[in-house]
Amino acid sequence: MVSCIGRMAQQAIINAQLCTVTVFTAIYACLAYSTVDLFDSYFRLPQHFNPIIYDLKLTLSPKKETIWGQVRIEMQCTKPTSEVLLHANPLFVKVQHATIENRLTNETIDLGIPNVDWNRYLIVFNSNTVFDSGSVYYLSVWYQTTYADSHGGLIKYEDKVWRILQILFSSFNIRLINFCLII
Repeated sequence: MVSCIGRMAQQAIINAQLCTVTVFTAIYACLAYSTVDLFDSYFRLPQHFNPIIYDLKLTLSPKKETIWGQVRIEMQCTKPTSEVLLHANPLFVKVQHATIENRLTNETIDLGIPNVDWNRYLIVFNSNTVFDSGSVYYLSVWYQTTYADSHGGLIKYEDKVWRILQILFSSFNIRLINFCLII
């Protein structure tokens, strides 16, 4: 009888532990999902445009540590919108000029100087024209950017102790000095 009660007590403890583990796992999964959801909703761009082709032209100036560039993005509008959002770090990228051209009608619209969202590193071009769903557009942006803080090269940060070197043209940092339509 005592051993039966002992086994029941052990089983109750095991069930309580499993229940606790299950609850904590569910809470952790919920937090992880909500964190990803918050990240996606905050940093991922709305799906108004899908990029088809990126064409990038760069002119490097090592003495001034600057790049003059033009990015031309062929993109398809998936939802009617009057704004174009791009990821770029406003501390590095200075927009000189921007246009958008309808591939079918060859109508070109000057987008002017964009608005900047400093929290999300977004550059927002607002237009008086609504871009049609299903149409293909060419977005052209002429810009200037800085590509080095020192050393006259492509290095953004160098840590001699940990031997860490951040190159701006790496896939992680390219968004800082260039435009990106989709993360």
